[in-house]
Amino acid sequence: MSGSNPLASKPEDILTSRLERFHSDKVSAMMPVYDSKPVLITSAGRTTTTEIAARRECDLKYALPLKASARHVYVAGDFALIVLDRSIDGKGLSRKYVGGSASGVVRRADRRWQYLIDNSQRTAVAALSDGATRQLGTNITAT
Repeated sequence: MSGSNPLASKPEDILTSRLERFHSDKVSAMMPVYDSKPVLITSAGRTTTTEIAARRECDLKYALPLKASARHVYVAGDFALIVLDRSIDGKGLSRKYVGGSASGVVRRADRRWQYLIDNSQRTAVAALSDGATRQLGTNITAT
Protein backbone atom coordinates (compact mmCIF):
# COMPACT_ATOMS: atom_id res chain seq x y z
CA MET A 1 0.00 0.00 0.00
CA SER A 2 2.73 2.47 0.83
CA GLY A 3 4.04 2.31 -2.75
CA SER A 4 0.71 3.34 -4.29
CA ASN A 5 -0.24 5.73 -1.52
CA PRO A 6 2.69 7.07 0.48
CA LEU A 7 2.18 8.87 3.75
CA ALA A 8 1.41 12.57 3.39
CA SER A 9 4.32 14.95 2.90
CA LYS A 10 2.05 17.95 3.61
CA PRO A 11 -0.58 18.12 6.38
CA GLU A 12 -3.37 18.90 3.92
CA ASP A 13 -2.60 15.63 2.08
CA ILE A 14 -3.13 13.34 5.06
CA LEU A 15 -6.86 13.17 4.42
CA THR A 16 -6.36 11.84 0.88
CA SER A 17 -3.91 9.26 2.17
CA ARG A 18 -6.28 8.21 4.93
CA LEU A 19 -9.30 7.89 2.61
CA GLU A 20 -7.42 5.77 0.08
CA ARG A 21 -6.13 3.53 2.85
CA PHE A 22 -9.62 3.30 4.38
CA HIS A 23 -11.07 2.17 1.07
CA SER A 24 -8.45 -0.61 0.82
CA ASP A 25 -10.55 -2.37 3.51
CA LYS A 26 -7.37 -3.39 5.38
CA VAL A 27 -6.56 -2.26 8.89
CA SER A 28 -2.88 -2.89 8.16
CA ALA A 29 -3.10 -0.25 5.42
CA MET A 30 -4.80 2.22 7.79
CA MET A 31 -2.37 2.01 10.71
CA PRO A 32 0.60 3.80 9.07
CA VAL A 33 -1.41 7.05 9.03
CA TYR A 34 -1.16 7.01 12.83
CA ASP A 35 1.76 8.26 14.90
CA SER A 36 3.62 5.67 16.98
CA LYS A 37 1.75 6.87 20.10
CA PRO A 38 -1.66 8.02 18.84
CA VAL A 39 -4.73 8.93 20.85
CA LEU A 40 -8.24 8.15 19.64
CA ILE A 41 -11.30 9.93 20.98
CA THR A 42 -14.03 7.30 21.23
CA SER A 43 -17.71 7.81 20.48
CA ALA A 44 -18.28 7.90 24.26
CA GLY A 45 -15.89 10.85 24.53
CA ARG A 46 -13.04 9.04 26.29
CA THR A 47 -9.48 8.71 25.02
CA THR A 48 -7.70 5.48 24.21
CA THR A 49 -4.27 4.56 22.92
CA THR A 50 -4.85 0.82 22.66
CA GLU A 51 -8.09 0.33 20.71
CA ILE A 52 -7.32 2.08 17.43
CA ALA A 53 -6.84 -1.00 15.23
CA ALA A 54 -9.94 -2.67 16.70
CA ARG A 55 -12.05 0.43 16.11
CA ARG A 56 -10.80 0.80 12.53
CA GLU A 57 -11.57 -2.89 11.95
CA CYS A 58 -15.12 -2.24 13.13
CA ASP A 59 -15.42 0.72 10.74
CA LEU A 60 -14.16 -1.31 7.80
CA LYS A 61 -16.43 -4.32 8.28
CA TYR A 62 -19.47 -2.37 7.04
CA ALA A 63 -17.72 -1.61 3.71
CA LEU A 64 -19.44 1.78 3.43
CA PRO A 65 -17.71 4.50 1.40
CA LEU A 66 -16.30 7.33 3.49
CA LYS A 67 -16.20 10.83 2.05
CA ALA A 68 -14.30 13.69 3.67
CA SER A 69 -12.94 17.09 2.84
CA ALA A 70 -10.73 19.41 4.86
CA ARG A 71 -12.48 22.57 5.97
CA HIS A 72 -9.46 24.06 7.77
CA VAL A 73 -5.81 23.11 8.20
CA TYR A 74 -3.88 25.08 10.83
CA VAL A 75 -0.13 24.43 10.91
CA ALA A 76 2.25 25.24 13.76
CA GLY A 77 5.71 23.89 13.03
CA ASP A 78 5.59 20.10 13.14
CA PHE A 79 1.94 19.99 14.27
CA ALA A 80 -1.33 20.73 12.49
CA LEU A 81 -5.00 20.79 13.41
CA ILE A 82 -7.31 19.51 10.70
CA VAL A 83 -11.04 20.27 10.78
CA LEU A 84 -13.00 18.28 8.26
CA ASP A 85 -16.46 17.48 7.00
CA ARG A 86 -17.21 13.81 6.56
CA SER A 87 -20.00 11.45 5.65
CA ILE A 88 -20.54 7.77 5.23
CA ASP A 89 -22.30 6.99 1.97
CA GLY A 90 -24.87 4.64 3.38
CA LYS A 91 -26.62 4.08 6.67
CA GLY A 92 -24.91 3.20 9.92
CA LEU A 93 -26.03 0.75 12.57
CA SER A 94 -28.87 3.09 13.52
CA ARG A 95 -30.04 2.90 9.89
CA LYS A 96 -29.61 6.64 9.64
CA TYR A 97 -27.35 8.72 7.42
CA VAL A 98 -24.14 9.51 9.28
CA GLY A 99 -22.13 12.65 8.63
CA GLY A 100 -20.81 15.84 10.14
CA SER A 101 -17.53 17.37 11.16
CA ALA A 102 -14.48 15.87 12.83
CA SER A 103 -10.99 16.94 13.75
CA GLY A 104 -7.52 15.60 14.21
CA VAL A 105 -4.09 16.69 15.28
CA VAL A 106 -1.30 15.49 13.02
CA ARG A 107 2.43 15.55 13.60
CA ARG A 108 5.35 15.62 11.18
CA ALA A 109 8.04 13.01 11.75
CA ASP A 110 10.64 11.96 9.18
CA ARG A 111 9.08 14.38 6.66
CA ARG A 112 5.72 12.56 6.83
CA TRP A 113 2.50 13.59 8.59
CA GLN A 114 0.59 11.17 10.81
CA TYR A 115 -2.39 11.40 13.15
CA LEU A 116 -1.42 12.06 16.75
CA ILE A 117 -5.01 12.68 17.96
CA ASP A 118 -7.94 11.29 16.00
CA ASN A 119 -11.33 12.76 16.85
CA SER A 120 -13.33 11.29 13.99
CA GLN A 121 -16.09 9.42 15.78
CA ARG A 122 -19.62 9.45 14.48
CA THR A 123 -21.52 10.81 17.44
CA ALA A 124 -21.84 14.24 18.92
CA VAL A 125 -23.97 13.48 21.95
CA ALA A 126 -23.30 11.01 24.76
CA ALA A 127 -26.02 9.86 27.12
CA LEU A 128 -25.27 10.40 30.80
CA SER A 129 -26.42 8.06 33.55
CA ASP A 130 -29.11 10.52 34.67
CA GLY A 131 -30.69 10.54 31.21
CA ALA A 132 -29.20 13.89 30.21
CA THR A 133 -26.89 14.29 27.23
CA ARG A 134 -23.66 16.17 26.67
CA GLN A 135 -22.06 17.50 23.54
CA LEU A 136 -18.80 15.86 22.49
CA GLY A 137 -15.96 17.36 20.49
CA THR A 138 -17.23 16.39 17.04
CA ASN A 139 -20.37 17.87 15.59
CA ILE A 140 -21.77 14.79 13.91
CA THR A 141 -25.36 14.67 12.79
CA ALA A 142 -27.59 11.71 12.09
CA THR A 143 -30.78 12.17 10.05
